[in-house]
Amino acid sequence: MTSPDTLLVSPTEALDLQKQGALIIDVRDGDDYKTEHIAGAVNIPQIFYHLSTTTDEELTQSKVVLEELFRRVGVTSETLVILYEDGFASRFGGSFRGWWWLNFFGHDKVVVLDGGY
Repeated sequence: MTSPDTLLVSPTEALDLQKQGALIIDVRDGDDYKTEHIAGAVNIPQIFYHLSTTTDEELTQSKVVLEELFRRVGVTSETLVILYEDGFASRFGGSFRGWWWLNFFGHDKVVVLDGGY
């Protein structure tokens, strides 16, 4: 599946992409996810909490931890990933942090749900 030519997708676009095989990742806290989430979405709150500094060793460690989390929920090189959080002002851009991490790992099939949950 190819990625849309945009960083943000609307809720309607996200649901259409999900029907085509995109994986939706909720980056909110586990309790928020358990209370309510987009049907079919998986939860990786560590995207928000995992901070790294820029030494080679620290970036390598972050990559190891986060790549395993992404693999565990089913992200492959072919997976289009859609990330979301509550809203862009509530989690300090956790979904965009996930977008950055995936791109840093070389995975460019990633978009963010416009407006969040």
